[in-house]
Amino acid sequence: MYTYRGNIHVHSKLSDGTRSVEDIAQIAKKAGLDFVCITDHNCFAFEKTGYYDGLLLIMGSELNKKKHHYLALGISNEIKTNCDNPQVVINEVKAQEGIGIIAHPCEKGSNVMFNGASFPWTNWDVYGYDGIEVWNFCSQWKDQTKNKREALKNLIFSPYKPITGPCKESMAIFDKVSQNRKVFAIAGTDIHSPQIGPWEILSYKQLFNALNNYVLTDKRLPKDALEAETVILDSLRKGQSYFAFEVKHLAKGFNFWISDNKDTFGIGSDLCFKKNLKAVIRLPRNLIAEIYLKKDGKTIYKAKESKAEVKVNERGIYRVEVWEGSSPWIFSNNIYVN
Repeated sequence: MYTYRGNIHVHSKLSDGTRSVEDIAQIAKKAGLDFVCITDHNCFAFEKTGYYDGLLLIMGSELNKKKHHYLALGISNEIKTNCDNPQVVINEVKAQEGIGIIAHPCEKGSNVMFNGASFPWTNWDVYGYDGIEVWNFCSQWKDQTKNKREALKNLIFSPYKPITGPCKESMAIFDKVSQNRKVFAIAGTDIHSPQIGPWEILSYKQLFNALNNYVLTDKRLPKDALEAETVILDSLRKGQSYFAFEVKHLAKGFNFWISDNKDTFGIGSDLCFKKNLKAVIRLPRNLIAEIYLKKDGKTIYKAKESKAEVKVNERGIYRVEVWEGSSPWIFSNNIYVN
């Protein structure tokens, strides 16, 4: 498998971000990313998809306005907003064979920022979406802000302090939906980087070095940008990915699979239950942290180690969380044992 590190849910000058697509690509390249997914609000600049100095820039769109924000990747035509009936938007993305991700579903907002504005997802009768953004950097930063003094202090001295891990409500929804069908989870930065004078607030550089997604592919990315986009999106659709908060440590080199002593089944896989299954977890560079193996959303194993091997005695949906004390680090997508 090949591993590619990227940032999903990014805004540019094409909507309400502060940097051009070209500037964003340059900053992402310096941050060591392999790809970036730009999802400007109801913007359809697909022609800008391409390689920029070796970095793959994928142009998508964040659909809808007042609520039910939906990230669309891999589409090729404009899609009209429909905030009151998001199923129509989901269906249109599906008709274009794109990938659709429910954005910041449990966003609450803060009375001291943006007049308390929030953009939650409230209609859970919908179907056909591919993924859920269970962790949104800017939404969490906003939700955790209690007053203007605290916001200013954090921006100047500790910009990552409000970031405490995936949204618990969103993760619970992800685990529940996973019981019925395959769905993948992502972490999004939702970068806008507003400027106050010469200062960028929560800059592209800061967030590209903070919260990223790792996509696992079966082959190297092709040199053709559209073919490379297809490889990345197909792997996302299959749930072959994990995401990480990388302020302390990069997450490249993390491994999680289930083995029957003959074959191995990686993140995103389906396999039939049989005897002698075991879950294998390896942390990058043999770093020691708290490893949690989750089955159907509940912890079944916990250890402070650099690696773990755990017997899989039951059918279920398995994923891994890695924490350093109270600090979040790595979160895998599911392996399905049927």
